[in-house]
Amino acid sequence: MADLFEGERTAPPNTPRPNRCSSTVVARVAQELTAEVVAWLEQVNRKRDASYVTADLLNALRDGSFDGYDLAKYLDRRGWDSVDAELVEILNSASSLAWTAEHDAVREWALGQGDALTLPLGAEVVTPHGRGPIVHLDHDQLTYGVRLPDMPANSWMIVPFERCTPVPEAA
Repeated sequence: MADLFEGERTAPPNTPRPNRCSSTVVARVAQELTAEVVAWLEQVNRKRDASYVTADLLNALRDGSFDGYDLAKYLDRRGWDSVDAELVEILNSASSLAWTAEHDAVREWALGQGDALTLPLGAEVVTPHGRGPIVHLDHDQLTYGVRLPDMPANSWMIVPFERCTPVPEAA
């Protein structure tokens, strides 16, 4: 399988953070599912070129669901014969494949963002989920661990660095 991240391996600064619906993530999931789906098609005596399978999977995944049943329904509506529980089981791996592909895409994206985690441990920040101190740094995914009020001492919410605003120190 070709590496979807061939060529330039870092995203330019100020590009959006990849997510599970990003084109590179969806393409990687479709590519990884294709071989298993082609094998299933051969098993049920339906031959289909891998490029057509990948194209149909891409379209199904672009609908936004990574649930095997939803993906199988989409393929059924597209005229696929013999959609069955075995295909649903194969397609159920789309969600975990998407998680891995997104994690890898964010890691590659992070390499191009420079030293983005500029706030130190203990800095007070405001996030979309509330306010709290930074208690963890993840340089691989460019996230802060922020302990929000009422959270246990050994837990934190993972927040992308671009969604954290430092609280100015009191004068």
